[in-house]
Amino acid sequence: MRGFHIFGAIWPQLLAARDLFGSSEDLPARHWRNLFAGTLPTLLQAHVPAVARMALFQEGLAAAQTDGQTRWAVRHLAALGECQAAAGAPFDAGSYWERSLTLARRLGDPVEEAALLSRLGANHAALGETGSATDCYEEALALRRQVNDQAGELETLTRLAALYAEDGQHARALACYDRAAPLVEESGDKRARLDVLVRLGDALVATGEHVRAARDYAEALPLARDASDRVCELDLLARLSATA
Repeated sequence: MRGFHIFGAIWPQLLAARDLFGSSEDLPARHWRNLFAGTLPTLLQAHVPAVARMALFQEGLAAAQTDGQTRWAVRHLAALGECQAAAGAPFDAGSYWERSLTLARRLGDPVEEAALLSRLGANHAALGETGSATDCYEEALALRRQVNDQAGELETLTRLAALYAEDGQHARALACYDRAAPLVEESGDKRARLDVLVRLGDALVATGEHVRAARDYAEALPLARDASDRVCELDLLARLSATA
């Protein structure tokens, strides 16, 4: 973090250097402008106003499109989507992410595709567009399996399960949590395992499988105690009582 503060302190000098390179049209100068527009504003969110970041990303996008730098264009469009989302403009954010996704598919980059589909899924979910959100998450899930991204797969499964549960599709939610359980156990993340076990138990209750639900709640209980999460512990005790 200290390094970021140093960059923030010399931000005016960095802008001056950008302007100097902006007067040159050789390939190294254009590459540096792309790097500047695509990387530093993201790292320095606390130091660079959102409007200034958007202007830099737009500038980088124009340069990337002119130079045929598709990978940089993907990054700039994705970053513009993040800026719009932060500004409370989900429709504009979605538009940028859709454009970025189109280019990522042209590149054949499954990692970038999955990340963009996940962003789009969250955006659709926030807008109440459950069908579109689940479609995005399902596609992202397939890509994350393809590249063996277990952390991404786990995250996508839990988001997808939560959407299915909210939509009353409890059997589908249960299937997602069942697939997430071995991944979270393998990850060694006790907090994540606690969360998945509780949600898995809830999905089992919703589908009438109270015995299995009680087993998952009981398995989650010592994890809550280890985390000194008294609220979660009491909540689990109440759930266990209800499934008895």
